[in-house]
Amino acid sequence: MGCGSSAPAVDEDQMSLTWFSKERVIGKGGFGKVNAVRKVVGSDKDCWYAMKTIAKLETVTKGSSALAQVENELRLLRDLTHSRLIQLHYAFHDETKLYMVTDICLGGDLRYHLHYTKKKTNPCVDMSKGKRWFSEKTVRYYIAQILLGLKYLHGQKIIHRDLKPENVVLDENGQAKIIDFGIAKDISDKDFCDARSGTGVYQAPEIALKGHKHSYASDFYSLGVLVYEFLVGFNPFLSHANSKALYEVKKTFVEKEIAKANGLMNVSVHCLDLIKGLLQVDPEKRLGFFGIDEIMKHPWFKSVDWDALENGECDAPFVPECKTSNFASGQEDLIETFFPEDKSAVKKEIEQLEEHQDKFSFFSYNKLQDPNAKRKKGNSVVSNASSLGDNGDLSALETHTILPGTPSTSPGPGRRGSRRDPADSMFTEPRSSVIDPSTAPA
Repeated sequence: MGCGSSAPAVDEDQMSLTWFSKERVIGKGGFGKVNAVRKVVGSDKDCWYAMKTIAKLETVTKGSSALAQVENELRLLRDLTHSRLIQLHYAFHDETKLYMVTDICLGGDLRYHLHYTKKKTNPCVDMSKGKRWFSEKTVRYYIAQILLGLKYLHGQKIIHRDLKPENVVLDENGQAKIIDFGIAKDISDKDFCDARSGTGVYQAPEIALKGHKHSYASDFYSLGVLVYEFLVGFNPFLSHANSKALYEVKKTFVEKEIAKANGLMNVSVHCLDLIKGLLQVDPEKRLGFFGIDEIMKHPWFKSVDWDALENGECDAPFVPECKTSNFASGQEDLIETFFPEDKSAVKKEIEQLEEHQDKFSFFSYNKLQDPNAKRKKGNSVVSNASSLGDNGDLSALETHTILPGTPSTSPGPGRRGSRRDPADSMFTEPRSSVIDPSTAPA
């Protein structure tokens, strides 16, 4: 697939771009863009992966902290092996770019599904009265999967520090995975972190305080913001994102807003209690401070079979249609995919990077050659290319701008039969009859 000059010869002994057939863009962020790629050599030939491309020059220009962030993410991903976390398979670099090859999750991220998908594509999105939010049982399912990922992560003495909707993606079966470990911190040596990075409107209040230490409970605050946003359709702190008052707003949010259930649409009593517990401004009073099991044993999760969920035996609320794009792409993404880079621009980049190339010597990984690589629980990479597109490629993916999916006409692999679906019984609690959705801000 693609056009332009003929592909270079494949060197099976030297890890490089020649090992992969690069397909269309499936995601993007501040780091660059992510392409779907197909392996063309090796024992995993014809397996599909996601390839994140990072420009070396941009990394160098941003300074030592950007380079440290890249090195940190690579180091962590090499060692993290859990079905609810994205898995690294390869890392390599050429003269101008860094490439990280991970599990492919064509289902899109949760921000996309909350804000862009149409009702016919995702039946779990409620769009009554012009608003958009997930049903409560859908939120419970995704939050439970995130908790399993966090439990493993915290068990490895790592804080994620950047939980937000775009950092939770769905695989082809609708299972959630946590991504982006750029600012995650290994705190095994001191049990706390004092760096202030993160996304303000999802950040725990203690992180914003200069010199204030934070630990695992900071991830639980972010989790509380996710629960709220998924149920309401908007981040409660977004209007204060660039305001000095953001900390003060968070400090009184539970008492002034959550206590009145402002903006929450008839959520269950237990759900409201969970949100209050997670959004406590004092980390020592926050639900989960004494361990993540404190959250998992909360009454809101009573109907969740944690072992079944851990073992991949629970059906997702919906299975995304992976033959259409599940992110808001633009025409420039297609142009970049199908046409080669400007050779003169590349030559200039190489010249500018000449004195910096040694800084990237650490950037190399091949999971197939890693003697310490562990098998994950649950689903791994997509090895059946036919599940992604006709004729073993992504040619079935639509290529227009905002790409809504289409309803799946088949239940998908493992969707019925002996698999249990505790999500179907996740509306058993008493419900609070509080705010009407029409009162929520747009």
